[in-house]
Amino acid sequence: MPDEVARKRLESELDKLNLNIPSSVFQYEMNRERAVEFLKNNSSVPFIVRNSSINGYFVFDIPSEDRQSFKHSLVLPPKSDEDEFKLCNYFKTTITEACSLKDYFELVWDPLHKIIRAPERLIWQQFKRLNQQNQVRTVAVMSIQSLDNEKIALTAEQVQSYAESKPGLQYSGDGHTGFAMAVALRSPFLVLRSKDNREAANKILKNHIGDNGLIVITGHGNQAGHGVSGNYISLQSQEDIISINPKINRSPHEIASSAMESGLKMGNSVTILLCICYGAFNRQGKGSSFAYRLVREFAKRGVSTTILATDQLFNRFGLNAIVDNKITFDEGTGMAAKDVHVITAKVHHPELHPVINVFKPNETIQLSGNGIDFLNPNPSQPMTLSETMRQRDERMLEHQGSQKQVEEHFLSRHSVPEHSIEAKGVRKGNTTPIREQSPQEKRFNQHLQLLFNKGVNLKCRRDRINPLQQQGVFHALNEAYGAVLNLHHALKTDGDEYFSHPTIETYRTFKKNCDRQIIDARKILDKHRGWSEFLINLAIGIISVGLGLIVKGGINLALNRSFFYVHPTDSSKKLDEIEALIDKAKP
Repeated sequence: MPDEVARKRLESELDKLNLNIPSSVFQYEMNRERAVEFLKNNSSVPFIVRNSSINGYFVFDIPSEDRQSFKHSLVLPPKSDEDEFKLCNYFKTTITEACSLKDYFELVWDPLHKIIRAPERLIWQQFKRLNQQNQVRTVAVMSIQSLDNEKIALTAEQVQSYAESKPGLQYSGDGHTGFAMAVALRSPFLVLRSKDNREAANKILKNHIGDNGLIVITGHGNQAGHGVSGNYISLQSQEDIISINPKINRSPHEIASSAMESGLKMGNSVTILLCICYGAFNRQGKGSSFAYRLVREFAKRGVSTTILATDQLFNRFGLNAIVDNKITFDEGTGMAAKDVHVITAKVHHPELHPVINVFKPNETIQLSGNGIDFLNPNPSQPMTLSETMRQRDERMLEHQGSQKQVEEHFLSRHSVPEHSIEAKGVRKGNTTPIREQSPQEKRFNQHLQLLFNKGVNLKCRRDRINPLQQQGVFHALNEAYGAVLNLHHALKTDGDEYFSHPTIETYRTFKKNCDRQIIDARKILDKHRGWSEFLINLAIGIISVGLGLIVKGGINLALNRSFFYVHPTDSSKKLDEIEALIDKAKP
């Protein structure tokens, strides 16, 4: 056994590490059985130091978190004053040195709880250390959900400029969560493996997916855990106005294949932030979650993974979640610390059945231009988190103020009395003559006015709510009002373009664009009473306007005349009667 000098030196070395351990840790004369029993009955003692039965060594007896299992590590005293204490592994009578006493405790000691971390916590600590060391890393955000019905692929630079041009991205919406994370991470953003943009996506991802990199995956998850889904919109028929196409589903195989196709290689390691609902939820027992399946899928390709996912709902957000260029997850944004699971597997070659570790670190996730960081739940942390939430609330109020200025400007431009419409040829000062509106264009604008008036009602309801006391209700109404403004602006823009040069071909484009915009708005507005019927009627009203024009336009174009030319004959009067009947469908 080690002599008294070695004991004194060991106690001195442990004291230098500032572990703040009780003196009852040192039980040199105990054997293994007594040490285990002592640890079971004394939860305040983090480990036991005793003499080993192997001559010349100490032993650390280390309990698991539940104190139902124990690990025993040999400690070799230094042979000279220049040497250090060494932790050793003992296997089949063979002893091998592992690391110094100092390095060991820097890695395994939990200063908050004053315990030696369990193996899962140790893996987590090693991961965090590597994460901090990898300052220069590849980052990409891959969304299964299209961004407001657009299947796009944007570079990091394009993401920033796109954000400035789309004010509606401030709030949650289709693809907005992934886009906001791309802005915070300063990374590319793309819709994953859409058949329409696969080549563009792979080009964007090149050099942004690689070893020790970060991949963020967003979309819609479920408790079954079979795949990640998103809405892809196709506007091929009138029925699409009423029913949205089924969701596109991406399996673990497809996601892993896409990452490999974009540059990941066998032998690489990758961190995946899985931002979907129930990504870590095991419906059919351990190993059935989507995150677990994804780890196995990458292991088949020889790629080590660390996946972070929640077993609860994932709370969506928009650009308004960014505070000081960072997104901090919490109970209302992304995933709460208590719900986050870390699922990890270390592989060196393709494996069908890798060893997978699952751990709940209870640490808050934060995203920034430096990548992903983790905020420890220490006593000072709640103040930091509440400060972040307060800043986000203040930013929301500031944005609400600036938003109201934009809305007032919007109202002043779009709430135009009918009597102010200039007649054809009448000039206002030295301006260009204002085009006379056709009856069909006036009817189209009447539909827009109905839409606008209904949106103002949402705004009034929103403005009566305190956003800090009723964040959920405020957010829902604000999101809905933003959707109305976006829809109104899009329809007005498409209408102005179409009515300035109406042909059968431009009508087809006009109708297709209107259909797309209405379907996009429905996904937000259908949640609010009365909006489903209103938008369906709006779509039918737009069709009724165009349908009459198509009948007339077909005849006029055949005569090589203006699309809006109507010859004052009985035939044209009959067509007007038909159009009047169709127009009865308008709201």
